[in-house]
Amino acid sequence: MTSKRNRTPEGEPTQAHVIAGMLMGTATTDMMGATLQRSHRFLAPHLFEMENMATKTKLPTSTLINLVVEAGLEAIRAHLPDELRRELSTQTPEQTKRFVTASPHIAGFVEQLRGQGRTQEK
Repeated sequence: MTSKRNRTPEGEPTQAHVIAGMLMGTATTDMMGATLQRSHRFLAPHLFEMENMATKTKLPTSTLINLVVEAGLEAIRAHLPDELRRELSTQTPEQTKRFVTASPHIAGFVEQLRGQGRTQEK
C-alpha cells in the first residue's frame, strides 16, 4: 500500500516512489521530453550511486539522473508556496531563446509549454 507521503497533492505517486519501485522491480516509467545538453560535475559518491541505480533499472544513466533530479525538484516544490512554485517553473524568454537555438526542430514543444502557461511572454 502506498502512503500519503509517497503521493503528490494530486494523488499521483511521487517520482521518488516510482524510482524506488523501479529499483525493487515493481514499477516502470516512461520519460519523454526535450533535453538540453549541459556539462555538470557530480560528487563521486552521488554519481556512483546513480550509475548503480541505472544499471539496476536497466535505464541509461542520463535518464536515471533526470528522474533523480525530478524527484528532488518535486520534493522541494512540496515545501514552497504556489506563487514561488509557479515562478520557478516558468520558462523565461532568455531560456526559450537558448532552448530553440540549441534545438530548432522542437519549436512545437515550446509552443506546448506556452499553452500550459509555463513560458513567459516577451
